Amino acid sequence: MQQRLLSLMLAALLSPSAVAGGLALYETSTANSALANAGAAARAQGADTIASNPAGMTRLEGTQLQVNGGVVYGDLELDLDNGGNNGGNALQTAPLGSVYLTHALNEQWVAGIGMFGSHGLGMDYGDGWDGRGYVQSAKLTGIAFAPSLAYRIDPQWSLGFGLIAMHGSLESSLDLTPGMGDGRKFSDSDWAYGASFGVLYELDQHSRIGLSYYSELQWALEDQLFPGIGGAGLDVDMMIPQTVTLSGYHQLNDQWALLASANWQQWSRFGDIGVGTALGSRTIDMHYQDTWHASLGAQFDVTPALRLSSGIGYDSSAVSDEYRTVMLPVGSGWRWGLGASYQLSPATKLEASYTLAWLGDLSVDQDGIGRPHLSGTYNNSYLNFFNIGVQHQF
Repeated sequence: MQQRLLSLMLAALLSPSAVAGGLALYETSTANSALANAGAAARAQGADTIASNPAGMTRLEGTQLQVNGGVVYGDLELDLDNGGNNGGNALQTAPLGSVYLTHALNEQWVAGIGMFGSHGLGMDYGDGWDGRGYVQSAKLTGIAFAPSLAYRIDPQWSLGFGLIAMHGSLESSLDLTPGMGDGRKFSDSDWAYGASFGVLYELDQHSRIGLSYYSELQWALEDQLFPGIGGAGLDVDMMIPQTVTLSGYHQLNDQWALLASANWQQWSRFGDIGVGTALGSRTIDMHYQDTWHASLGAQFDVTPALRLSSGIGYDSSAVSDEYRTVMLPVGSGWRWGLGASYQLSPATKLEASYTLAWLGDLSVDQDGIGRPHLSGTYNNSYLNFFNIGVQHQF
C-alpha cells in the first residue's frame, strides 16, 4: 500500500514541472515580454540584460536600476469526454517581478546583480474533481539571484559571466480514491547553483550579435508523506535545464530596429527525475524532449521619447501528444508581445507590456492503477502576461 501511495504522490509532484517545462518564463522584464524574447541576448538596452546575456552590461553607462512587476493569468480548463467535474480553470493567477542593478566600474568593467522569476506556475483543480487521484494541486516557483560581471575586450567584443543561485519551492497534493487513505501533500524548497556565460559582438553602432549559455541546476526536494511512520519519506531530484540563446539586433534607421532570437533548452534532462524512498532509488522517465524557441520582433521610435515594441515567438513542445496527461498539460505554443516605453527624463524611463502565450487545444487520454480512465481536451488554452517597469540611471 505504501509503495502504491508513493507512486501516486510522485505523479502529483511532477505536474507543475510540466508547466515550467512547456513555458519557461521569458517574461523576465517588461521589455523582453513586449518582444516575446526576440533579440534577448543582443538587445542590451537595460540592466535586464543580466537575465539574458551578462556581456550586454558593457553597453550600460553609470549606475542603472530597473524594477519590473506584473501578473500572469489565463485559462487551462479540461473538457472531459464523459462529462463530470472537470475542476474548472486549473491555472492559478500569479505575480511577476524582477529587479536589476548595474554599475560601470570603469570603461571596461561592469558589475551587476539581478533577481528574477525564471520558471514555474501553479495549478489547482479544486475539491472533488474527477481526476483528483492523479493530481489535486501543484505549484512550482523558481527565483534566480544572479551576481554578474562583464568585460569589454575592444570596441567589438564583450564577455560576461554570472553566478546563479536559484531558490525553488514546490507544493503539491492529491486526493486518493476511496479505500486508499486520505489525501497527501508534499512541500519543500531548496537552493540550486549554476553559472551563465555570454558573448556580445558589435559589428558597428547599428548591429550586434549575442550568444549566451545558462547551465543546468538541480533542486533536491524531500518531505515526509506519512508523519510518524518510518521510511515514508519521498526524495525528488529536479533539474532545471541548460539553455543556449543566439540573438541579433539591427537598427535599420533612426526609427526602426529589427530583433531575432533562437534558443535551445535541454528539457530531456529535466524529464529524468531521480526519486528516492526507503524502498530504494530509481530514475523516472517522464518522456520529456528538448525544446526549441524562435522569435522575431521590431522597435519603432514614434518620437525621441516614445518607443513601441512588438514580437512573436514559437516554442516547441516539451512533451509529445501521446505522453500528455493532466499532470503534463503542455504542448507547443505561440507568444505575441506588445509594449511601449516613455522617456520621462534623461534619467528615467517608464515601460508597459502585454504578452499572449497561446497553447491552443491539448488533448489527454490516460489510465492509472486504482484511478479511473480520464480523457478530454484543454480547449483554447492561453496565458496573459501584464508587466510594468521603470528604469533609472544615477
